[in-house]
Amino acid sequence: MNKKIILITIIIAVILGFVIYRFFIKEEKPSFVLEKVSRGQVIKEVSETGTVKISEETELGFKNSGRIEKY
Repeated sequence: MNKKIILITIIIAVILGFVIYRFFIKEEKPSFVLEKVSRGQVIKEVSETGTVKISEETELGFKNSGRIEKY
């Protein structure tokens, strides 16, 4: 009987932990606006100041070098 109580307690704790996680710890949704694509003039302008930092730098190397020509 003691093993049943321990097993039931563990199951209740797991379910309670899941419920707490789902309802109280919510991820922030990204904020953005979707627009349909259409041709026209740019009517909105964004102006910001700051520094752009790269997250990763990669060197490109190719086996062959040369020019691409049109046939």
